[in-house]
Amino acid sequence: MARGLGIAGVLGAWLLQTLYLAVCWSYFAYFGLHLMFATIVNVGTEGMTAVGHGANPLIVGMLWLLIDLPFVFAWCVADRGRWRWSAVAGVAQLALLAWLGVRAHHALEWAAAERDNRYTAPTVFIPEFGLLPVQLAQARARDRSADFRYGPEAVISATAAERRDVLLVQVESLDVGAIERAMPRLAARIPTGVYYPRCLAYHGPGGSADCDVAVVEGCEPLWDAVSFDQPGYPWPNSWVRRLREAGWSAALAHGMPGAYFNFAQVMPRLGYELWDLDRLGLVQHPGEFGARDGELVDAVLARLPSLPSPCVLHVVTMTSHAPFTQQRAWWSGPISGDDYRDAMACVDAQLDRLLTGFLDRAPRGLVVLFGDHAAGLPGSAIERGGGVQREYVPLLIIGADVPPRTDERLASFLDLGRTLLPAVGWSGPWRTWGSDLLPAAGSLAPIPFRGQAVVRY
Repeated sequence: MARGLGIAGVLGAWLLQTLYLAVCWSYFAYFGLHLMFATIVNVGTEGMTAVGHGANPLIVGMLWLLIDLPFVFAWCVADRGRWRWSAVAGVAQLALLAWLGVRAHHALEWAAAERDNRYTAPTVFIPEFGLLPVQLAQARARDRSADFRYGPEAVISATAAERRDVLLVQVESLDVGAIERAMPRLAARIPTGVYYPRCLAYHGPGGSADCDVAVVEGCEPLWDAVSFDQPGYPWPNSWVRRLREAGWSAALAHGMPGAYFNFAQVMPRLGYELWDLDRLGLVQHPGEFGARDGELVDAVLARLPSLPSPCVLHVVTMTSHAPFTQQRAWWSGPISGDDYRDAMACVDAQLDRLLTGFLDRAPRGLVVLFGDHAAGLPGSAIERGGGVQREYVPLLIIGADVPPRTDERLASFLDLGRTLLPAVGWSGPWRTWGSDLLPAAGSLAPIPFRGQAVVRY
């Protein structure tokens, strides 16, 4: 084999196999799904957008932990006539393996020691070693229930006389300022609601699922693990389940399969009926990530009459996912040539239909629209400093009796439960770090973010 391929060919094949294994193992560790070859092609470009999110190892040597060595072994021993060189190469390989063993032991022991410190570990460990070693270290003790930290108990008093429907719209990669620049239909609705141009997003190893943890459970996600990868965790603080127990119906519509981030197991525990790609009868078209937002909105509007009122409807869009080119295959709207702007304009047209359909059914309902995280573009509202990354997205709240204004204070995902529970007519105790965003007066309470208290004025 070595003679046929040559040394360069063997090493090239070995390196390609190394890269393939690294990608497949990392994908499985992150998503819990096996990576199909067609998906590799689709996510290759998209995966580059994760470089700025601290999920890729800066020490390339750690990737060698995933290497199997049959190609190199064959190169070392196949040619008996060059045994001396093969012996030297074999010694070099043993030395490399010994170095890797020490490195792996150090990495895993460090991760185990730092596992309980959810604030310092990710800011140091993940950027240096990558997400996969953290996942391997956590395999020893997967129960992270004690790491979810909830705020003090507050007594919520309903401010609405009737029970109201609520629509949550979680928009993929919605940057600060994107509504004003590229989404004219949504921009036209800003004067009718409460608009926070900057809302602190919670976006870590769990990707968009971290947004769901912060919004629905009212606490920070895990910063060194996928929060939804917690078998059996009851999610005791979900305000959606509180409403469900009080008589509301609740559904979450998502254009991905139920296996995505464990949604099929987690969403019912949070109180949602899951309307995933399969249950909605949608497909993921070749070369695209998730269902098309136009088809998703059509399916949601068709199912909406079957959702008893009062209800919580949570819709997660996907068309504006990086690399912001999915709309090219199906959207017939005007094209500017700026992929991000075109993606958001496409989503704007679909969301306008969704909001109109919902408000036609529930004129007294509430709509809460927000980005799940920033787009990761050069102009995105992302701050990095001291090993901590903060991302900001816009937040818009629309309702029949919502006093319209633009509020320059800093909102947070942790505020949404505290805002919605009284506004939809629910009363009772609930643990929260957040503040009610509807009143114009008063200061907003400090909120936790990666172990720091973010003071707001």
